[in-house]
Parts: sequence; C-alpha cells; structure tokens
Amino acid sequence: MDVHEFAFSPNTITVKQGVAVTITITNTGQRTHGFGLPDFNVNEVIEPGQTVTFTFTPDKTGTFRFFCSVPCGPGHLSMTGTLIVE
Repeated sequence: MDVHEFAFSPNTITVKQGVAVTITITNTGQRTHGFGLPDFNVNEVIEPGQTVTFTFTPDKTGTFRFFCSVPCGPGHLSMTGTLIVE
C-alpha cells in the first residue's frame, strides 16, 4: 500500500476472517501520515519516506473503515479507505 497527500492506494482491501493479514505501507508523500483501523486495534505512524509493516488477524466479518490517524493537512479528513473481511 502507498500513502501520500491525501490518499491511500489502494483504498479498498479484501481479506478473509481468521487469516493473518500483513500490510506494508510506504509513505511517498511529504507529510507524516497514519493508518488507523480501530476495529482491529491497529494504529501505525508512517514518516515521509518510511515503510511500515504490521500483521493482524481479523476476527469478525464486515466492512470496516481505515483512515489517516495523524493530522496531516487540509485533505486529512478525506484520507479514508475500506477493509472488507469475508
């Protein structure tokens, strides 16, 4: 996954319940961003030029919102995406 001003790419991820998910995010932008997915206790900070990798196991199905968890400028509130757990 890539994060930059002011978007995640891709902004929709589909995974399976009970299967460990590893996400790698690279910040190609000029600002610090975050990846917040509170339904699965995920909150990562990604500095400009940094790559962060984390793993979690979704324990419930549904559609969940992820977002930039670090105030990053005028487009901050539009930095969202969707995690679909089947």
